[in-house]
Amino acid sequence: MKALPALLAAAALSLPIGAQKITSEKVIVNDEVWLPSYTEIHIGARILLFRGRGNVVQRFADHKKFNAESKIVAIEQ
Repeated sequence: MKALPALLAAAALSLPIGAQKITSEKVIVNDEVWLPSYTEIHIGARILLFRGRGNVVQRFADHKKFNAESKIVAIEQ
Protein backbone atom coordinates (compact mmCIF):
# COMPACT_ATOMS: atom_id res chain seq x y z
CA MET A 1 0.00 0.00 0.00
CA LYS A 2 3.01 2.32 -0.30
CA ALA A 3 1.87 3.42 -3.75
CA LEU A 4 -1.59 4.48 -2.55
CA PRO A 5 -0.59 7.98 -1.28
CA ALA A 6 1.29 8.67 -4.53
CA LEU A 7 -1.70 7.49 -6.56
CA LEU A 8 -4.08 9.69 -4.57
CA ALA A 9 -1.76 12.69 -5.00
CA ALA A 10 -1.56 12.11 -8.76
CA ALA A 11 -5.35 11.83 -8.97
CA ALA A 12 -5.76 15.07 -7.00
CA LEU A 13 -3.34 16.95 -9.27
CA SER A 14 -4.78 15.64 -12.54
CA LEU A 15 -7.59 17.47 -14.28
CA PRO A 16 -9.63 16.41 -17.27
CA ILE A 17 -9.28 18.50 -20.43
CA GLY A 18 -12.50 19.04 -22.32
CA ALA A 19 -15.04 16.27 -22.60
CA GLN A 20 -14.21 12.61 -22.57
CA LYS A 21 -16.13 10.61 -25.15
CA ILE A 22 -16.89 6.92 -25.70
CA THR A 23 -18.65 5.78 -28.86
CA SER A 24 -19.74 2.20 -29.47
CA GLU A 25 -21.62 0.56 -32.34
CA LYS A 26 -23.16 -2.90 -32.40
CA VAL A 27 -24.43 -5.08 -35.25
CA ILE A 28 -26.72 -8.08 -35.26
CA VAL A 29 -24.91 -11.25 -36.34
CA ASN A 30 -26.75 -14.20 -37.95
CA ASP A 31 -30.09 -12.73 -36.82
CA GLU A 32 -29.26 -14.04 -33.33
CA VAL A 33 -27.14 -11.74 -31.18
CA TRP A 34 -25.92 -8.13 -31.06
CA LEU A 35 -22.10 -7.92 -31.00
CA PRO A 36 -19.76 -4.90 -30.93
CA SER A 37 -18.43 -3.78 -34.31
CA TYR A 38 -16.75 -0.48 -33.42
CA THR A 39 -15.56 1.30 -30.27
CA GLU A 40 -13.86 4.70 -30.07
CA ILE A 41 -12.54 6.42 -26.92
CA HIS A 42 -11.24 10.02 -26.65
CA ILE A 43 -9.65 11.20 -23.40
CA GLY A 44 -7.57 14.12 -22.25
CA ALA A 45 -5.99 15.06 -18.93
CA ARG A 46 -3.54 17.47 -17.34
CA ILE A 47 -1.12 16.41 -14.61
CA LEU A 48 0.76 19.35 -13.10
CA LEU A 49 2.18 21.17 -16.17
CA PHE A 50 1.86 18.28 -18.62
CA ARG A 51 -1.09 17.75 -20.93
CA GLY A 52 -1.96 14.49 -22.57
CA ARG A 53 -4.58 13.30 -25.00
CA GLY A 54 -5.39 9.80 -26.10
CA ASN A 55 -7.52 8.22 -28.77
CA VAL A 56 -8.29 4.52 -29.05
CA VAL A 57 -10.21 2.97 -31.95
CA GLN A 58 -11.15 -0.72 -32.06
CA ARG A 59 -12.91 -2.47 -34.90
CA PHE A 60 -14.36 -5.96 -34.55
CA ALA A 61 -15.16 -8.17 -37.52
CA ASP A 62 -15.37 -11.79 -38.64
CA HIS A 63 -17.47 -12.94 -35.68
CA LYS A 64 -17.76 -16.72 -35.69
CA LYS A 65 -20.17 -19.03 -33.95
CA PHE A 66 -18.82 -21.97 -31.99
CA ASN A 67 -20.20 -24.77 -29.88
CA ALA A 68 -18.72 -26.05 -26.65
CA GLU A 69 -19.58 -28.92 -24.38
CA SER A 70 -18.68 -29.31 -20.73
CA LYS A 71 -18.83 -32.16 -18.30
CA ILE A 72 -18.67 -32.09 -14.48
CA VAL A 73 -16.35 -34.74 -13.12
CA ALA A 74 -16.23 -35.66 -9.44
CA ILE A 75 -12.77 -35.99 -7.86
CA GLU A 76 -12.51 -38.49 -5.05
CA GLN A 77 -9.84 -38.08 -2.40
